[in-house]
Amino acid sequence: MWRMDGGEHVVSGCLHMHTQYSDGSGTLSDLVKAAVEANLDYIVITDHMDLRAREGQGLHGDLQVVVGYEHHDAHSQNHYLVLDTESVLSDDLSAEALPGEVRRLGGVGIIAHPEERRRHMDNLPPYPWTAWAATEFDGIELWNQMSEWTEHLTRFNRFWRVWSPRKALRGPSERLLYLWDVLNTRRPIAGVAGVDAHAHPYRLGPLTIPIFPYKVHFRTLQTHVVLDDAPPADPARFRWALFEAIRSCRVFFSSERWGATTGFSLSVEGNGARGSIGGEVPFARSATLRARWPSSATWELVCNGFPLRRGEGVRLELPLERAGAYRLALYRGGRGWLFTNHFRLVDA
Repeated sequence: MWRMDGGEHVVSGCLHMHTQYSDGSGTLSDLVKAAVEANLDYIVITDHMDLRAREGQGLHGDLQVVVGYEHHDAHSQNHYLVLDTESVLSDDLSAEALPGEVRRLGGVGIIAHPEERRRHMDNLPPYPWTAWAATEFDGIELWNQMSEWTEHLTRFNRFWRVWSPRKALRGPSERLLYLWDVLNTRRPIAGVAGVDAHAHPYRLGPLTIPIFPYKVHFRTLQTHVVLDDAPPADPARFRWALFEAIRSCRVFFSSERWGATTGFSLSVEGNGARGSIGGEVPFARSATLRARWPSSATWELVCNGFPLRRGEGVRLELPLERAGAYRLALYRGGRGWLFTNHFRLVDA
């Protein structure tokens, strides 16, 4: 956990993971141990159509364990991360109706691996999201660690990809980022990263090793949540703060493989008001964006889906002169490192 320059608290954790209650190889205790060793503040467990992991929900030392589930329709398609509902909903619900029902129940819903593809793994079909006519989802999983890893797996590269799985990650697809940007010109929709951790055993010649052990997952793609106040120790209050922050798009996500992002900060000031990620700032003629990060990177500022400015360094201070939904992306060595959710400038 750290604090931004404006005093906001940042908690770091991982979303989207599976235990033995569905198709993961580890117990809840295994996930907790790996998360503690990775120095996470929270994890969100999402077994398929199963909430039994709630027996371990709560505070484990300094780690908050939150339990939702991964929903699918009657055809096992259209996967959706469901948080903050009392029970598992029926798979008879159509994918188009599911987001509205989750919202009606007061839950949070995130589309999982929306454009998943498989080119070389016939035994593991893709599960893309096809119900884009739905309008009440709260977020989109823009970067899924297992989906990206498997998408580019071939019989020629499988040896090094199994031994060094984190090196294969490049970043969210530009097509999906653009779709997210366009949707955010209409209403706020959160973008998150998901590890999709299963720790599947994989046969590599005479050896059987887990692909992405849980701790490797947890040290790679992380979702950072921005809170106004210090994170509550009480588990129920922490869950409420976490869910409200996701609903409000007060989120950024990163690949810690390319460097720790601890200390990242972003603020925007205009017309006497100040905001940060997920915020809305009124401005008359101009506003000022300030951001800093711990090591040199290529930065790109995007407004309403279109790149606005690009540069190199460890900080930036830029005047912004038009209304719109802005986000900041950082790259290292041509690979995605950190992606913020949008902040908005609106005419005063």
